Amino acid sequence: TLCNPRASLARNISARHTPWAHGFMHAYALWLGPVLLAGVFLIAYAVVWWWRAAHAAALLVLGGLGTLAALGLNQLVAHAAQERRPYATYPHALVLVAKANDYSFPSDHSVVAGGLTAALLLVLVSVAWRQLRGRHVAGIDDHRIWPMLAVLGVVNVLLGLFLCFARVYVGAHYPGDVVAGYL
Repeated sequence: TLCNPRASLARNISARHTPWAHGFMHAYALWLGPVLLAGVFLIAYAVVWWWRAAHAAALLVLGGLGTLAALGLNQLVAHAAQERRPYATYPHALVLVAKANDYSFPSDHSVVAGGLTAALLLVLVSVAWRQLRGRHVAGIDDHRIWPMLAVLGVVNVLLGLFLCFARVYVGAHYPGDVVAGYL
């Protein structure tokens, strides 16, 4: 395989010792994590729209479209790599989600998390760069937008990383699958 199966097996064994977290991790790994990430992304878009920061709004729209394109390209990579899922390699592994028939490497969920995070961080860097250069941008030169976007960026990174962890926790991916997808 392209990843370290022992690391995934060790993580999955730890999931056996935390049954109290199974329900939440199941929901977060399947739908709650992506919904929260999309929600933070839409809140960031609403913030830049409210402040009429057209450049930042355009970057977020392009970032969202880029995330969808990356998800499509990820299918090509997955079919080229053809890595079996951990539960196919280790039939006795604890699996907390329905078994899928697609490939494990790279993780689709992690690709979405990484794409939305990269788009939001790109906007943060763009806003900071424009402020450092002293370029007047409608709405962005008001120092109230920067802290809001920074908080949303940090929340997005944390939610994305936790989604990657959750995908390994539930037994759907190896650690390398989610790292590759997020990057």
